[in-house]
Amino acid sequence: MRRARLVMAGARGRRRCTPENAMATTSQREIRIALVGCGWISEAHVAGYRALHQGGWHGARVVACCDLNRAAATARAKEIAAFQGDEPAIYTTVDELIAAGVAEAADICLPHCLHHSVAIRLLGAGLHVQVEKPLGITVRASRAIIAAATKAGRVLAVAENTRRSLGARAAVWALNQAKLIGEPVHASSQLVRNMGVDLADPKWAWRSLRLANGGGMLIDGGAHFADMAIQLFGQPVEITCRTRRLGPATPVKTPILGTMPADAEDWWHAVITFASGASIHWSASLAQRGSDQTESTWYGTEGALVDGSWPMHPFESGGRVSRADKTVIEPRALEELYLASLSADERERLFPAGVRDSFAIEIADFARAVSDGREPEIGGEAALRAKTLCLTCYESAQLGGAPVRYDDVLNGRIDAYQRPIDERWGLIATAKA
Repeated sequence: MRRARLVMAGARGRRRCTPENAMATTSQREIRIALVGCGWISEAHVAGYRALHQGGWHGARVVACCDLNRAAATARAKEIAAFQGDEPAIYTTVDELIAAGVAEAADICLPHCLHHSVAIRLLGAGLHVQVEKPLGITVRASRAIIAAATKAGRVLAVAENTRRSLGARAAVWALNQAKLIGEPVHASSQLVRNMGVDLADPKWAWRSLRLANGGGMLIDGGAHFADMAIQLFGQPVEITCRTRRLGPATPVKTPILGTMPADAEDWWHAVITFASGASIHWSASLAQRGSDQTESTWYGTEGALVDGSWPMHPFESGGRVSRADKTVIEPRALEELYLASLSADERERLFPAGVRDSFAIEIADFARAVSDGREPEIGGEAALRAKTLCLTCYESAQLGGAPVRYDDVLNGRIDAYQRPIDERWGLIATAKA
């Protein structure tokens, strides 16, 4: 116990870097936001707005809900009215929303294949935009969104919620600032189970198609993993990866693409190396039968961080420090150490009004960025770098598991996997036969 107290005391003495050292917001006006896309993930966004409202933070107001499905938009509007007091206006097209002029910002919760076209349209009309992860469906799509935001001079934020959870922030602090397990060495993350996904369910149908989702869970849930991996271990250098589809190529129907056979991967194994010399073995399947397995441990020169969360969302539920000297810091104790290291301004910035809901935190950060004219915690470039880790996995798999340099994918030199997706969505000219 005494040794644990010494470790904790030493941790308090070390200084922090971003996002903790970011300047506290100086003012906050209420930002008028349109919720664009009222499907599954928008439910979590609405819960975030609710948590902020109930916590006494009123820097954002949802003034519109926009969805091709009027019933879905109406349902979300009524949910919002229940805590906000007034009901958002309903629109069924982005053009109607823009013409109404009711919103100054948009919170986009659409299938990945629509992120770039809708975000670019809204940015061009003068709205600030938050896009659900993983930004665009490909590198080209992501760069197009970033360019549009730069041209318009508007805030571009990406709704990556996992890193904003208390457990994830504490884990990044423990490894990078407090150095509780020394320098990063290696991580092993494995998730194996058969979820029995119903492809007739609209929320899973489009996620089973490369052209709609960009791939399978590697780029969907894997976007959270990639963002945390870069925060914890730094700059990726090279990746080898193999992917498979274990499930049947079931025909699925989506409003966007009609009926197509499911073709997204449901199994992968990747080895990722970093400039720091650290590496990660990352494997997952949500369609593997036989025996479930969940394990994720991040090793340093002086110990390990053991993840107690769903491995696709690292440390969201907290992590345990286990040091070589036998010191153990349990998840809640680690979180208290981290919180104790923050100033009052830092706490308010990272956990507005004490709210811990990670979706609420991303919404507040976006609204504050618009209000204060500053960069959000996760802008376009940071999101592009995270999604490129996933896309480098795909590009390696496309080449039969050959090693692929991360920078070659980031800079567009390797794009064989992405090219058919870019062609389908008009990001590059279709190759002639």
